[in-house]
Amino acid sequence: MLVSGSEDNKIRLWVLKSKKSPQTQPLGL
Repeated sequence: MLVSGSEDNKIRLWVLKSKKSPQTQPLGL
């Protein structure tokens, strides 16, 4: 999966949010 720096940053933030809120799974990919 090749992503740009900004996209990778979004994914990292999304993963952290998903870990904090397991019931909320927003797919912003």
